[in-house]
Amino acid sequence: MAKDEELYRIHLLEPNDFAFGVYLDMSIKYMDSYDDNRDYTDVNDVIELDIVRQIISNKVIRPELVEKYKSLMPGIQAKVAKFFNTIADEVFLSVSNSVSRIYTSEFWCLFEKYKCYKKVGSETFKKYLSMEPINIHDILANKGIVKEYNVVLADFLRGYILTPEMIIDKFMSKGTHAYYFPQSLEKSEYEGLISKYIESDHPSIGRLQAVEKYLSADGIIISDKVRLCAGEKAVELINKKDIIKINQNIVINVSFRDIGDEIFISKPISSTEHQIVYSEKWISENLDYPTLLNNFIYLFGFVDIMNRCSFVSVASKMGALESHIGVKGIKEYERGIFFLASNLKADADLGAYIKELKKFNIRLEDIFQWFFNDYLKEEFGIGDFVFNAPSASGTQLEKCRNLPAEMDGVIKQYSMYLEDGKIDRKLFEMSSNPISFSELSSQIKNKYAYANSENIKKEILALFSDQCMLSYVEKYGSKYGCLYNLLKNERVNILDYRENYKESIEWLRERGCIFIGDDGYISLNKCRSFLLKELYDYEVLCLQYYTEKELVDEYNNMILQNDIYVDDTLLSKPEQKYFNYVLNKAEFSDSLDLRNKYIHSTYPVDEKVQELDYLQLLKLMIILIIKINEEFCLKNQ
Repeated sequence: MAKDEELYRIHLLEPNDFAFGVYLDMSIKYMDSYDDNRDYTDVNDVIELDIVRQIISNKVIRPELVEKYKSLMPGIQAKVAKFFNTIADEVFLSVSNSVSRIYTSEFWCLFEKYKCYKKVGSETFKKYLSMEPINIHDILANKGIVKEYNVVLADFLRGYILTPEMIIDKFMSKGTHAYYFPQSLEKSEYEGLISKYIESDHPSIGRLQAVEKYLSADGIIISDKVRLCAGEKAVELINKKDIIKINQNIVINVSFRDIGDEIFISKPISSTEHQIVYSEKWISENLDYPTLLNNFIYLFGFVDIMNRCSFVSVASKMGALESHIGVKGIKEYERGIFFLASNLKADADLGAYIKELKKFNIRLEDIFQWFFNDYLKEEFGIGDFVFNAPSASGTQLEKCRNLPAEMDGVIKQYSMYLEDGKIDRKLFEMSSNPISFSELSSQIKNKYAYANSENIKKEILALFSDQCMLSYVEKYGSKYGCLYNLLKNERVNILDYRENYKESIEWLRERGCIFIGDDGYISLNKCRSFLLKELYDYEVLCLQYYTEKELVDEYNNMILQNDIYVDDTLLSKPEQKYFNYVLNKAEFSDSLDLRNKYIHSTYPVDEKVQELDYLQLLKLMIILIIKINEEFCLKNQ
């Protein structure tokens, strides 16, 4: 089929696709001129006929069309079935090679639906696989076809150049790769195929990194040696190519100087460099431990006003390209530019602060010890908490080993206090069972809430995603990146929208996040949209901080409707993920795994790397202290 002819063919798209309305209109015109007496002999005509049937038969899209053309549907389905029932050994190769490239996916779906594989033998199918080009992905998307041609497909995939990439994409990277592998291609063969891929001429850097970070699962075992080879090959390719390393292109300069009455000054130097100057006077005049700890909240912004950690990864801070570009490990922690920049700032703040405090012979570790051993007892009457700070004379390695162990001790003591109302040291010393961060309970009832229903997730995306077309109306064009910003800044009438978008606007009105006046003008429900924005921006609601009656009523209604669910934990879910990413491999294949590395002596020997690792551990300890302090402050309000 010529490319210009393909332009006029009807495509099967998702109803929320921007171009879907075009093909819906084409399908209606097709049906209006449909000739039931026509004999369909061309495979592409038959596939297009079936696509029209699917579009017109969808009761969700336009129910009136289903009724209008209902009498024609059985005949159409019979014509499609008749054609595919004629596909057998003698015609298969000519028919399959006639399929337009835009219809290959639909062809194999229909091939499976009508069980054409029962009349097309393995030898004929083998001949087809030897031809070029073929789209093996479309074939593997159909379970019945893969099962029928199990041995033939396994033999083909063993020698196919793209097989290792498909294995990595399917089992070791994120994304939807909906295809099946033949059982005759044993999972024990995957490592050998991947090893050859690593040594091939043009492996993908992203896929090599996915192999490096892969944790063996589902019967697929990739040895540490192969994972190491993949990582080394990725580094080799990065060094050869002009690869932009985002974390190396962001520069944040932090210093403490005399800046008069200012507490801090922050200013951009260039598009990639930022300078932050903190007041050395503020530090020298406020050397009491409570203020030095509070600096992480009010000066450095390690948490926001609701004590949410400010340098965790959240989906809303990932750009569309960041989320989809490249190959990502199937259990990889999402890290975009925002995550890298916010952590780089926190590292820079912390490193400079440690040096500044050293001028006054103050160590952060001593402040930590004061918090647990003295402050909790004096402020809240909680005795017997023990924290042993790493020695000032200890090596960087000793500090990296000590702090995770003390952190474990802190969370066990905290859990014991929650359960028994006190810390029994003898009982504590008998317990060696680890506690996961998701198991760390809160003293505060209904502390956090999270999106629960598919409807509320859809509602959030409709309001705030820059991928939703509802932010576009003709008179404002693409000025606003999302519907929320459009409605917040402009007077928009429902008549400003195209007909096929009005249904979505009406759905949002029914959900209660917008109002539509008698004059057709649209406005935001301020309370609901505020809570939805919190969920979009942070992935968690901190219910203790929403005290206005309207907000309380709104989130209580969300709970009743099962749109959100509540949880009582010390750390929010994004914070739990971040702690797991830094400390262990319980959740993420690309974890820094600092706790295990230093406990099991698989740590890096480079002291500069150890120093950076220690900064990450200090950040976690600071967040943990802030969260524990928040617990007792809220409890004693």
